[in-house]
Amino acid sequence: MILIHIETTKEQQAIDIANFLEEEKLIVDTLILTGNKRNKYKDKSSGQVVFLIQGKTKALLFDTIDKELRRLYPDDLPSIYSTPIVYMDWDQTVELKEKTAKV
Repeated sequence: MILIHIETTKEQQAIDIANFLEEEKLIVDTLILTGNKRNKYKDKSSGQVVFLIQGKTKALLFDTIDKELRRLYPDDLPSIYSTPIVYMDWDQTVELKEKTAKV
């Protein structure tokens, strides 16, 4: 299991990506967070507004998600990475497996 992170500077793109990935059963428990991306060389209040999509998924679906985003946004690919979920409640693990695409 992984927590996928997709970062974009466009609010509508974030909404569209979250909706697409949920509809295709590629992620669950989706969040869209917003904030300022900080640059350590600039004043702390400066930086670009970013939208961060987070969702839980199976590690085996990462490549599928990456390919789909490359297909949908060939000229404006958002940043994408994941972090492993080391521990998760067993019932939530079963639910995640049931709600995401079969691999």
